[in-house]
Amino acid sequence: MRITCQGIDAFTAHLGPPATVYGGTVYVDRTRRPVNGDDRNATVWEVTIHATAVLDYPDGGQALLLCGVVCGLDRETDGEEDGTVEYQAKREDLQAYCDELGLKVMPGVVDM
Repeated sequence: MRITCQGIDAFTAHLGPPATVYGGTVYVDRTRRPVNGDDRNATVWEVTIHATAVLDYPDGGQALLLCGVVCGLDRETDGEEDGTVEYQAKREDLQAYCDELGLKVMPGVVDM
């Protein structure tokens, strides 16, 4: 089973009972997609945070928990990094929540 969330709050709502997080680890990664060109010459980038975890349920079932949220745009021509700033804020919020639950946050994305 796969659970897809559209926001970090929805993602974190699944991290507690009745499920436990497999390996006690949540994986978080950032992607940058070129908006106005390709990887070699783009000056505007869309920044997205991705969070994944595997949930274990008491009945023996498992689910892949996914979340992807566009954080905004980075504009290299004028130095604006709105996307990166928002990504960092969301990542820090997620880290703080995971710390409260005793979960590790590691780089990467779970893919099954």
